[in-house]
Amino acid sequence: MNNGIKIFVYGTLRYKELHWKKLNLAVNSEYLGTYGINGYTMFDIGECPGIIPSLSMSKVVTGDVLKIINPRVSNVIDKLALDNGFEIHVKKIGDIHLTKLYVIGREENIPLCMSYPEIESGDWVEYNKKLILIK
Repeated sequence: MNNGIKIFVYGTLRYKELHWKKLNLAVNSEYLGTYGINGYTMFDIGECPGIIPSLSMSKVVTGDVLKIINPRVSNVIDKLALDNGFEIHVKKIGDIHLTKLYVIGREENIPLCMSYPEIESGDWVEYNKKLILIK
């Protein structure tokens, strides 16, 4: 029996965002709630955000916890993340033990990430809506 893989998504995998639609996460996942994780800073690295560990625990990234039901979808998400310079971390949010949190963690990618605009709100969906209104 597959209990699902719990992941924290904070960008294009969030509800109704680009990869949420492409991977049909309405069917392939179960939404477990929206949470904030402290100690990370979010950057606009192009078509998606990236997060890196922050020196300040007051920095918060907002995202959704999903339980991925289809193992093939989990593999696609891993490949998408790893191919784009992300690492997979394990994290606990409240009483939810995550199987995966995708962080830009490769040493050589952190300075590049920091050269992009910081998303001070830590919320990609809110930030992306503002960008669409500007365009």
